Amino acid sequence: MKPLQVACLTPYQPSVGASTRYRIGQYVPLLEQHGIQVRMVPFASPKLQRILYQPGRRLAKLAALVGSALRWLPQALQDTDVVFIQREAALLGPPLVERWLSHRYPVIYDFDDAIFLRQEVGVNGPLARKLRPLTKTSTLIGLSTMVFAGNEYLAEYARQYNSHVHVVPTTLDHVMIQPKDQQAHSKLLTLGWIGTNATTRYLELALPALEALAQVRPFRLLIVGADQPIEIAGVECINRRWNLEQETADLQEMDIGLYPLPESTWSLGKCALKAIQYGAIGIPTVCTPIGMNLEVIHDEVTGFYASTSAEWVRRLTQLIDDAALRTRLGATARQRIVQHYSLFKYDEIIAHYIRQAADGPQPQMSNI
Repeated sequence: MKPLQVACLTPYQPSVGASTRYRIGQYVPLLEQHGIQVRMVPFASPKLQRILYQPGRRLAKLAALVGSALRWLPQALQDTDVVFIQREAALLGPPLVERWLSHRYPVIYDFDDAIFLRQEVGVNGPLARKLRPLTKTSTLIGLSTMVFAGNEYLAEYARQYNSHVHVVPTTLDHVMIQPKDQQAHSKLLTLGWIGTNATTRYLELALPALEALAQVRPFRLLIVGADQPIEIAGVECINRRWNLEQETADLQEMDIGLYPLPESTWSLGKCALKAIQYGAIGIPTVCTPIGMNLEVIHDEVTGFYASTSAEWVRRLTQLIDDAALRTRLGATARQRIVQHYSLFKYDEIIAHYIRQAADGPQPQMSNI
């Protein structure tokens, strides 16, 4: 049987964009085993990705955006069986190409953030406002044969515009990402955070609590992927650039994972990737109790909830002081990730939905 051909339109290169990498990129080899070949068509060029989150440089960014669009367009329009659109795909303009494609091919739309909300923060806030219409997400959902939403909050939004919506959580390869060596400890316990330029502001929410914690307990702080160095008086702060080859090793240096979020509608759309990563390496997470964090992290079972600075200090102190508690919560967290957030649980389901989309609209199935 001829393999089913899927053109996957993504905003970023799979090696750089976490959403692209975890939502579809990691499934490519497994989908091949199901007779589905995925061709990745990233919009952003390597040059655009290098400068996009640097302050200023608006003319250079605009030039790189136009260059990316001209390179992307002929690749996106190549013949295929199914089109898979990840998030906003093209980083500028209304979905004209996507609309054209939807008239010719079945389209699956996938998103894992509340990108239908206006985001004013970040170095590209004003530029993004001008280049990307706020209605783009709802339009893409309405054009699609089928929609994959990263959580129920996003799915509820999508059902306003499409009746074929399935909740597909973000997953990871639990075989490749193994628990940390519990015997390999540094002299100081390591609190860790992993993220991106765009999410550094969430870590900053926890800094007052970490500064207070430093007054009563010694610890190291490992920060991976922040847009600027984080420093706390009296604390060994290790700031590292994110690197794909080093990602698992960086996670395995951590003893406790940090996942602060603002209590906002944007946070309701987050799919708790950090908590899933922390759980995969067998460490407890202290997190803000909102959105998907409530599903991935169970309070006092796989980690702790903390809403105020005082709660952050109390919960982190408790974990720092009790090695047995860290081990127990971390082991349970690992078990939960393997059972509920492993890509090997979803590859067959995703293959089924892709084939269903290729066959045309079908009666709506229950969410997975």
